[in-house]
Amino acid sequence: CFRVQAGRMPAGERSLCLIKPHAVLNGSEKDIKDALNAAGFQIVAQTQEHIALPRVEEFYADQVGEAHHEEVVEHVNSGESIVLVLEKENAVAALLDIAGPHDPEAAKDSAPESIRAVHGVSMVENAVEVSDSTTSARKQIKLFFPHLLLEMQPSAAEVRAYLETHIVPVLTEGLTSLCKKMPSDPFTWLGNWLMQNSPLGDKELNLNSARQVAEEVVGRLGKGDYFGEIALLLNKPRQVSVKVTSPILKVLYMDRESFSRILGPLHDILKRNLESYNAYGGNDFVPVAEPEGGDITDTDGDKTDKEDEKEPEAPMPVFRRERRKPVFVEPVKMDEAWEARVIDKTPEEKERINAILKDNIMFSHLDSDQNDIVINAMEGFNHKAGESIITQGDAGDYFYLLDSGEAEVYVKIGDADPKKVLEYTPGQSFGELALLHGDPRAATVKAKSDTRCWALDRDTFRRILMSTSFKKQQTYEGFLENVKILGKLTSNL
Repeated sequence: CFRVQAGRMPAGERSLCLIKPHAVLNGSEKDIKDALNAAGFQIVAQTQEHIALPRVEEFYADQVGEAHHEEVVEHVNSGESIVLVLEKENAVAALLDIAGPHDPEAAKDSAPESIRAVHGVSMVENAVEVSDSTTSARKQIKLFFPHLLLEMQPSAAEVRAYLETHIVPVLTEGLTSLCKKMPSDPFTWLGNWLMQNSPLGDKELNLNSARQVAEEVVGRLGKGDYFGEIALLLNKPRQVSVKVTSPILKVLYMDRESFSRILGPLHDILKRNLESYNAYGGNDFVPVAEPEGGDITDTDGDKTDKEDEKEPEAPMPVFRRERRKPVFVEPVKMDEAWEARVIDKTPEEKERINAILKDNIMFSHLDSDQNDIVINAMEGFNHKAGESIITQGDAGDYFYLLDSGEAEVYVKIGDADPKKVLEYTPGQSFGELALLHGDPRAATVKAKSDTRCWALDRDTFRRILMSTSFKKQQTYEGFLENVKILGKLTSNL
């Protein structure tokens, strides 16, 4: 019988260690790291942060229902933790050994030099949490350091299981037949045997197929849809090919220079959001159901004739982009009697807001009077870690500047669990798209740590931006009136 011997992988195994808030607070970090280094562990990655409640709950999801589960979740969410990715041969087993039993009192008897025996206080405050298997190690590392999964080698046990399931049975049969035949060229004979006895049922193996890149249809575009903006916004090569499937196609296009000039300051807003949300699996197409009947209705209610081509027996889902709505979907009336609200602030608070506005693309062009209106209208909000600042699906009411703390952006699509797509740090802003377009909030923003935000109400936000656009328009019209060749143009043109 052909057997696989479990052995050492080319790269060390990896595991995760979370140093709990009480151990960080009492200064045990150095001693714990020294113990890990002395045991031969290499720190591959680390982070120190106040872990938001949803991520703590996901981290301990496998322990729901166990003793002290709720108390442990509450403790880890109570302050800053240090998360370490450790590498060593047989890292999971070795880390469990040096961590010791969960109960510090039991650890003092059975493993007096373990981390929990030395630094643990109780079952809840037991200094560290470590991965208890290679499966949980992968899951936990992905939660904090998703990029490291690409570097992780499978464990010896995983390799053995894979080989014994997929390779050993077929290879054993092939080698047995080879020994019976004893051909003069065993390698060619075995290669031909494997091609003829593939468990997938293929009788011939095309060695060039692995080098061929197959084209896959990922979406369909119809009347009213648009495409091509990603390469212009990100200044990157085209990411997909768009092919004509109908006998005749009429398309309107705009060159790069016009595209950038007409977008103006919104170019940076769209680019920022495109880069952020495309990190979540490419959220460029919005799935919609294809209606029954003779017409296909796009997201704006326009109808297009069905294509004359024969429908396939199992039609693929139709992905149609939502048509981008105009900026300021609701009209803003320029009322000279309008007065912005004024909320009292200290000089220090005004200075902090002013510093943030100077670096913000939407407000950096304001004159001093407009800038003062925005600063005076800002209202301060405090949020505890884990609280939602804005919620996906809600109506847009405020534009936010993050003054202190950190926030995380979560997007929920369909029935899938919300996934984090972005983080905000002090000085960054969010919430403008719902105010500009009149759409519901496209994502949920939660406080990762205790935060302080400055919020500008919808009315002031829209009026300030609209007034600057209105003044620009008046300036341009005044200039055009003085150009003879354009003198006969009306304001509608």
